[in-house]
Parts: sequence; structure tokens; C-alpha cells
Amino acid sequence: AVMGEGRSDDSPLVMGAVKANIGHLEPAAGIAGIIKAILVLQHEQAPPNPELKTLNPKIAAVTSDMAVVFPTALESLRQHSSKPQGEALVAGVSSFGYAGTIAHALFGQAPTANARSPPMLKSGGPPEGVAFMFTGQGSQYVDMGRGLYDDEPAFREAMDKCEAVYVDHTGESLLALIYPDLSKGGDEESKSTEETLLNMTKYTQPSLFAVEWSLSELWRARGVKPALVVGHSIGEIVAACVAGVMTMEAGMQLAVERGSLMQALPAEEGVMAAMRCSQDEVEAAIAALSSSNPTVAGRVAVATVNGPESVVVAGADAAVTLVTEKLGKKAHRLTVSHAFHSPLMLPMADTFRSVLQSMDMSPCAIPLASTVTGTLIMPGESIGVEHWVRQVSEPVL
Repeated sequence: AVMGEGRSDDSPLVMGAVKANIGHLEPAAGIAGIIKAILVLQHEQAPPNPELKTLNPKIAAVTSDMAVVFPTALESLRQHSSKPQGEALVAGVSSFGYAGTIAHALFGQAPTANARSPPMLKSGGPPEGVAFMFTGQGSQYVDMGRGLYDDEPAFREAMDKCEAVYVDHTGESLLALIYPDLSKGGDEESKSTEETLLNMTKYTQPSLFAVEWSLSELWRARGVKPALVVGHSIGEIVAACVAGVMTMEAGMQLAVERGSLMQALPAEEGVMAAMRCSQDEVEAAIAALSSSNPTVAGRVAVATVNGPESVVVAGADAAVTLVTEKLGKKAHRLTVSHAFHSPLMLPMADTFRSVLQSMDMSPCAIPLASTVTGTLIMPGESIGVEHWVRQVSEPVL
């Protein structure tokens, strides 16, 4: 509706889906859509939607009063736009995640004096520049970033630095865990073993830290520096390192300590469940149940706010079950070892606070979007110890 409103038949909205071209990519679907949109703008050609013969009736109903084209052959984007040569074309990409994450991005050709030169691209929205986003647990897998480690010196050097710090703190090898063939020959049995270990939070967190920080170093080596950083859970520690709040060495230490302390907590009763409802709805249900049921009080909370109607609830199994039943909503249980970002993390708070108090931290050098407070921490502003303590048991906003 945003891109289609107000269009006439001589400048229709051209629609396509990357899934029709390359199939299901799950976590990579969003970036694949962006790559396709950029290529479409660069070549000013809309590729066909493979095998499209009859439009789905539900899609047809939504687009019946809009000027829309679903290409079944290669078509000129410029011709459909009715824009003269040199006037920027715009593309929109929508990506919908299984767990409830929804992302929309707009891309436009940058103005160019030479219409025959391939147009450069820019993304819209403040602040100007590139934002680095660092993921949390769940994105890890054996051999993540392996191609970069083999072929990109900047990435390999950064990973090797992380390895040295990790070995110094634990006496174990992080690289042997992420890239088992470096030391064990890469047989399927060793990969299966390392996959199991990698999913243990004591190993997951430093592994993700190493890969994410190394990716940021690779971008820096290419001349790409972020104007803003944001991170989900463990990713916020990487974001803080990139923002100059702490050194890589301090960040790796924090990832090791955080993961180890979480791993030591009882795991058998902690669960997390994704639900289609608002934060207010869940908190109201928890409050109502807590007043009369000790099974719920202090045992469950909203762990993640993915959107206005998309949250993750975490806590003791029985408490989470009671909350979801009271709401009458379908809940999708996540595959996790612990109930992260819930009251069940509180027993580690004092020890983690002591670790943080022993570390040196600096003010932000670039803006950092805090997922603890939902606010921007601007250059010159500091992130205190309690921010990181709260980050363990409070929701990711």
C-alpha cells in the first residue's frame, strides 16, 4: 500500500519475490531480497516471477484497485516507471521473520550526472550513513564465516586476535570450536560434536562475539564505518566495542564471563516462547496471575519486544504455560538452553556486577541504540555498570 498508492496504469508498481527465484533461505531471505532489489535498480530490469501463471486470489483481492505488475518475463523498470532517464528509481523490500521480526527497507538510485553510468545506491532514513546491527543467540552454526576466514586477511586477523584473548581466559580454543576441521580434519562426527558445544551458551556467546566483531573489522578495513550501532543481547556487547565503549579484549572477557555465568544457572525449567500479542497484554496477564499464584510471581517476564504485537515470554516452564493459557494465544517454544532475559537470570547479577566493576569503560564515540532503554546513547555519554546488569534479565526492546 505504501509503494502502490496513487499510481496510474502508465506507472504501475512492479512486484517480485526473491523466493520465487532462489527458494527458501530462512535467515538469509532478507539480505537476499535487498541484493535482488539493488541489482534490479542497477540494471533497471525487473526479472520474471518464475512459474507465475495465475495470481493467488488473496493477492489479487488486495491489489485489485491498485496499478500493479507481476512480471512473467524480463521487463524494463524505467519504462514501467514513466520517469525520464536520470530521475531516480526507488525499490522497497519487505522481510517477515518466522519469530515475528518484520523489516522494511527503501532503496533509491542516487542522482547521477551521467545517465549511462551504473547508478549508485543510497538507503533512506536518519541518521545518514551505515548502521551496524549485531545479532544475539540463535544465529550460530559450525563454520560460520569460514569463507571469510579463509579468503579475507582482515577478518582472519580479527578472529585470530579474539582466539588469543579467549585462550588466555579459558585455556580452550574458540577457532577449533567454530572451525573444527582446522584441528580435527572436519569429519561429520567432529562437526556434530562441535555443533552441540556451540549451542551451549558458554560457547555461543564468545563465538558470536568473535565473528561479529571480526565482521565489523572487515568492514572497517574496506572503509565502511558505522554512523550508529545496535545489538541484540550478546550483540550489544559487540556494538559497545565498535562504539568505543570497551576494547575488544574487554568485550571478549565480558562475553566469556556472561556466557559462563548463564551456563551455570539451572537450565531444565527455563523456557522461552514467541507470541503474537503486545507487551502490555503479557504484563497484564503476569500481574493478574502473580497476585494469587506463587508459581508465576517473579518467575516469568517479557524477554523480547519484536514489535507492537510480537513478543517473547521467558521464565519457568510452568509460569510461561500459565501466562500463555490465560492469554489464549498460540505460543511457539524456542530452542534455548535457558530462559534468557527473565527473572531466572537474576542469581548471576551480583557476580556479573563484580566483573563489570573491574573493567575500564569509555564514553560512546558513535551513537549506540540501547535495547535496554530503547534510547540512543550519544557520543560523549557513558554506559554504566547497571546497564549491563539489567541487560541480562530485562527485555530486549
